[in-house]
Amino acid sequence: MTKQLLNPIIIIVILCLFSVHLNAANGIFGGGNGTLETPFLIEDAADLRAVGNNLSANYKLANDIDLSVWIASNSPAKGWTPIGDATTPFSGTFDGNGHVIFNIWSTQTANNIGLFGAISGTVTIKKLGVIVAEGYKMKGIENIGIVAGLATNVPSGTLDVVFDQVFAIGTVEATSKFAGGILGFNNWMNITMTNCYAVGNVLSAGNGTGGLLGNSWGSVRIFIDKCYSQNDITCNEGSVGGLVGAVSASVTANLEVAVSNCVAINKTITAQTTAGGRIYGWVKDGKIVLINNKAYAGMKINNATVSGAANNIHGLDITEDELSQQSTYDTWDFTSFWQMPNNNYQLPVLKNINTAKQPLKKLYLSFQGDNPFKDLVGISGVLNVVEQCGANPN
Repeated sequence: MTKQLLNPIIIIVILCLFSVHLNAANGIFGGGNGTLETPFLIEDAADLRAVGNNLSANYKLANDIDLSVWIASNSPAKGWTPIGDATTPFSGTFDGNGHVIFNIWSTQTANNIGLFGAISGTVTIKKLGVIVAEGYKMKGIENIGIVAGLATNVPSGTLDVVFDQVFAIGTVEATSKFAGGILGFNNWMNITMTNCYAVGNVLSAGNGTGGLLGNSWGSVRIFIDKCYSQNDITCNEGSVGGLVGAVSASVTANLEVAVSNCVAINKTITAQTTAGGRIYGWVKDGKIVLINNKAYAGMKINNATVSGAANNIHGLDITEDELSQQSTYDTWDFTSFWQMPNNNYQLPVLKNINTAKQPLKKLYLSFQGDNPFKDLVGISGVLNVVEQCGANPN
């Protein structure tokens, strides 16, 4: 009798173990139930892809995620398909847990391109690094960012989106408009961005191009504090800024924009039709509060240097040597969030995220010869040696 009862139990246990293994292999996460208290645990690229199956759940990275093999096997022509879209955006939370998603890229004839295509609701993205694969881009028509292309109030009103302790490295390109190093376009969402930075290049053919945030629309609250950008930025037409491109609304009575304790470390800003600004490009009715912002004094805006103050569009002039000193970032929390061992880093890095994946080598801002083909790259970001140098097409 005991043997007869035991056999079914053993079979059930084996089936359960097989089911757990099968679920993991199919991207059903390494644990958790999707709540704030027990988020789904993302262990590999398949798990990350499966986030799109439950856009309102809560997630946490278990380790760094390399997307190179997954993209090569599943979508080698277009790269990563963003999580969420304008109709069905991601509305949960995403805790990077100190890890980095790297070798990501997406080149598509579509809007809303990033790790997340669109986010909405009470969303928090924190303790996360995202690195675009070398030689690739996050590229689309409009609303392009490395972390998120679009923040939108679909489906339920103006709520709060928080980016905290996030870094993004790579090239962003919008063939139409709205490109940002972290977030491309915000549509009627309150945005808080703290202890974040972006490094790379931001290219856009149209209005609203910024090192961190490209463009925002609506009478909302935008708060950016203790962040920096180190991008070369090019906007073919419209507003462009080292940190924020443009902010607008039909009625600005309730619009609140504040940028404080930030540092713009862009090498160059090129704005074909406007002057641009080291901190921001344009905010409707001047509805912006600027507190204790600084900017690299050697930055070129349309091939000319400018000067500024801590509470205006250009920020307080800071030399390259001063940028390497921790005292320059006087209000930043170097106990909890940032570190700056000057023997390795020229600029601050986030101490709670895999430091080996952050820029370890010193970046000499005054050195302009790091890309000998820089002047041959147009707004499309495509190097045309044949046309401009007369090289043999073969």
